[in-house]
Amino acid sequence: WLRQYEIHPEEYGFPLCQSEAIRGGDASANAGIITRVFEGERGPARDIVLLNAAAAILVADLASDYSEALAIASRSIDSGSALAALERARSGL
Repeated sequence: WLRQYEIHPEEYGFPLCQSEAIRGGDASANAGIITRVFEGERGPARDIVLLNAAAAILVADLASDYSEALAIASRSIDSGSALAALERARSGL
C-alpha cells in the first residue's frame, strides 16, 4: 500500500529554519555534520536528521505513528547507539 504524508516540523516541536542552516557540503563537511549530530550537537542539523530518520522508521513499519518514530530516532542518538553504529561502519565492521 502506498501512503502519502505531509510533515510540518513545527507540529512536532521543531522550529522552522532557513535552508542555509541545513545545507551540507562536500563529503568531509557532511561527515563532520553527522558526527557532531550523533555526538549530541543540537540545532537544525539534528532536527532534519530526526525528521528524516523518523520517516525511515515509519516506512520500515518500526513505529505506529510519526511521533513514536521521532522518539525512536531521538533515543538512538541520545543513547549513543547511532554514534556506535557510525563508528562500526567507519571501521568496516
